[in-house]
Amino acid sequence: MNKSAKNQLAVQLGLRPRTVSLLFISLALLILPHATRLPVWTLIATFVFMLWRFQHERLGWPLPGRFQKILLMMLIVIGIIFSFGDISSRLPFTAMFVTLLGLKFLELRTRRDLLVILFLGYFLVITHFLDNQNIVMAVYMFGAILLQTTALISFNRKQDILKSEFRDDARLALTMLLQALPIMLVLFILFPRLSNPLWAIPTGGAGGVTGLSDEMAPGQISSLTQSTAVAFRVEFHSERPESKQLYWRGPVFTHYDGYRWSKISYIHGKKIKLEEPTQQVDYTVTLEANNKPWLLALDLPSHFVMKPSIHYPLNKSGHIPGFGKITSDYQLLSRLPVTERKQYRMISNLQYKTPEISFKQSQAALQLPDNVGDKLLAFAQDLRARHSRDADLIQAMLNYFSQQEFFYTLTPRPLSNQPMQQFLFETREGFCEHYASSFTLVMRAAGIPARVVTGYQSSEINPYGDYLVVRQSDAHAWTEVWLEDRGWVRIDPTAAVAPERILQGLDALPEFSISPVLLGDTVLAAAWLKLSRSWDAVNNAWYKWVLGYNHAEQQKLLEKLGLSNLHIVPIAMIILASIGFLVALFSFFMLSNKKQQDPVGVLYERFCHIMGKRGTPRHNHEGPSDYCNRLIANYPQLAAPLKSITTTYIRYRYTRHQRPDEIYLLRQAIKRLNT
Repeated sequence: MNKSAKNQLAVQLGLRPRTVSLLFISLALLILPHATRLPVWTLIATFVFMLWRFQHERLGWPLPGRFQKILLMMLIVIGIIFSFGDISSRLPFTAMFVTLLGLKFLELRTRRDLLVILFLGYFLVITHFLDNQNIVMAVYMFGAILLQTTALISFNRKQDILKSEFRDDARLALTMLLQALPIMLVLFILFPRLSNPLWAIPTGGAGGVTGLSDEMAPGQISSLTQSTAVAFRVEFHSERPESKQLYWRGPVFTHYDGYRWSKISYIHGKKIKLEEPTQQVDYTVTLEANNKPWLLALDLPSHFVMKPSIHYPLNKSGHIPGFGKITSDYQLLSRLPVTERKQYRMISNLQYKTPEISFKQSQAALQLPDNVGDKLLAFAQDLRARHSRDADLIQAMLNYFSQQEFFYTLTPRPLSNQPMQQFLFETREGFCEHYASSFTLVMRAAGIPARVVTGYQSSEINPYGDYLVVRQSDAHAWTEVWLEDRGWVRIDPTAAVAPERILQGLDALPEFSISPVLLGDTVLAAAWLKLSRSWDAVNNAWYKWVLGYNHAEQQKLLEKLGLSNLHIVPIAMIILASIGFLVALFSFFMLSNKKQQDPVGVLYERFCHIMGKRGTPRHNHEGPSDYCNRLIANYPQLAAPLKSITTTYIRYRYTRHQRPDEIYLLRQAIKRLNT
C-alpha cells in the first residue's frame, strides 16, 4: 500500500491532526494527576510516546517497528521493577498501565486501536479514585470525562472537526453525562455495598498527613503547629462541651529516658470501667489519614456506638469487634494504621473516677531517669516538704509556672543533656511539651504517679456546618496525675502559663496568629477565613454524604425505605426497574417533539427570524428563492450575504452535493448578518 493510500485510510478512520490532538489533550489531562504519585520517568515516557504519534500525523515522523515496540515494552517492565521493588501494590500496576497506554498510542492505525485507547482512557479514571476521592478530583475527572466523551463523538464524524461542530459535540457529550447522572444515583444508592472495598489492596506506601508520633521530645509537637492540615472533624450529637473541655486523647507516654518520652507496651483495658461517670458526650469523629494506629477520642471514652441503639462498653474485653481495641491507659487503637479517612462514633465522659491502678502501673508512672537533674529533684522534695496533700503540691507547681517568668513560645532556646531541669530554672521558654514533661517529672520526683498524654486541644467551630475542626496545629500535650480519691486526673500546665491557648486556641496568641500578617489586611484575612471554612464545609459534606456512604449507611437507608430484608435478587430487580423507568422517561422527552428539525432547518429558521425582526417576515406560501428576492429588493446592500445564505440552504436541502463545511459556513453567514 503506497503512502497516499495509507493517508486516505487514515482520513476514512478519522485520524487527522485535529482529532488526534483532541484525544492527546483528553488523555494528557487524565494522566496528569498521577504526577504526584508515579515515577517521573513513567510520565515522561508516556507523553513522549503520545507526542511521537502526534508528530507522526503533523510532520510524518516514522513510527517504531514491531521489534522496537517489544524492546520498549521490556524496558518499561524492567524500569517499573527497579522503581518500586515490590510490585504487589497498586501503584506499580498503575504506572505500568499508564506507560503502556502511551505505548499503545503508537499503534493507533485502525478503528479498533482508536476505540481501545478511548475506552482505556475511561478505565484510567478509576485509577485516580483508588488513591484520592476528594471533591476536587471528582470535579476534575468529570471535566476530563467530558472531553474524552467529546473525543469519542468527534471521532465518529465523517468530516474533520470545526469549531462549531466541536461545540456541538461537547454539548452532546455534556447532555449524555447529565442524562447518566440519575442512573448513576440509582446504582450509587441501591447497588449492594461490601463491608470492605474491592480495591483495599496494598498501596506500597502510606498516604495522608502524619500527625502525632509514637514518642515525644522537646520541639516535636511544636513542629506540628506549622501545619494547618485538618487532623479530624467532629460532629456532636449531644450538647457541645465548653472549649476548655475539648481535649482529644491520643498516645499516652509513661517511660522517660532523660530526653524522650515513649509508650510502654499496649495492655488491653479489661478493667477500666469508669466509676461515677457523668456528663456524657455523644459524637462522631471523621479522622483523616495519619499513618498511625491510634484513634482520637474526647477525654475518656466509655462506649463505642455500633448503631444508634447499640452502645458497646469499651471495658468489656479491651477489644472492639471489627474495629480495634482500647488500652489500659484509655487510648483507642485501630487494628491497622489509618491510611485513609475513617469515621467512628463514640460516647465519652467528661467527669469520672478511674478504678485503682496496679502496683506495676504505679511504678511505671513513678520512673525517673538518671540524668533528671539534682536541682529538679531538690525542688520536688522541697514542694513535698511544704505540702503534704497531693492536691496542694500540684497547685503549688502550677502557681510556680504562673507566677515566675515563663514564656510560651514556638522557638525556645536549645536545651542540654538535662533538658527539663534547664528549662525549669534557666531558659523558661517552651511549648506545651516542655511544660507537660517538666511538670510530670516534678510530680514523679515528689512521689505522685504521673504520665504525659498527647493529643489535640481545639475550639474551632465551622459555622457553616456546625462541627468542630481540629488541625495538626492544635496538637497538644498535658499531664495526668494519680490521686487516691479521684484516680487519674488531667492537669494542663500550659493553662497556667497561657490560659488563652486553652480557651481560644493558638490564634489567640500573637506569635501564632499569622493569617493577618500573611494577608496584610484584616478584612482580607476575614474573607479568607470565611472562604476556607465554607470550602471545608463542602469537603465535610462530600465525605458525609458521598464517601461516607458505606455498607452500614446503606443498610440504614434501606431500613427507612423498607427494603432492608430483601435479598439480592429483589434489589437487582428494583435497580433494573428504576433504570428502565429513567430510560423510558428520557426517551419520552426526546421523542415528544412533533417535528424533528435538522441543523440546516434550524439555521434557516433563525435567519427568517432575524429578517422578521427587521420588518420583513417570511410568508407561509413563500419559497426560499422568492423570499430572497423580496429581501434583496428591500435591502439591496445585503444582496451578497442573502444570496449566499439562500443558495447554501437550497443546495444543502435539495441536492446531494454537500460540502463537509456547509453547516459551518451557513452559521457564520447568519452570525454576520445578525451583527
